[in-house]
Amino acid sequence: MIGEFAVSLHRKAGLHGSEIRVHNETIRLICIVEASDGSVVGARIIAVALRCRATNLYSEDLQHGRDVAGLRIEIPFADK
Repeated sequence: MIGEFAVSLHRKAGLHGSEIRVHNETIRLICIVEASDGSVVGARIIAVALRCRATNLYSEDLQHGRDVAGLRIEIPFADK
């Protein structure tokens, strides 16, 4: 989604480099806040996991099954 957004910003809006990065980071932060249900602590945990390029995040406090920019949130004791 973010990659397609970046291509659209370049092709249709004529934006380049740092301008596109600002918009991409804004979209990424919106996704993080949504995934953490507005929790500042949850958003920080997700941001750190993304920065570390994690693919899975195990937490009992965040929404199970949610995918944020390639990071899958899972509750380890949830019924499958």
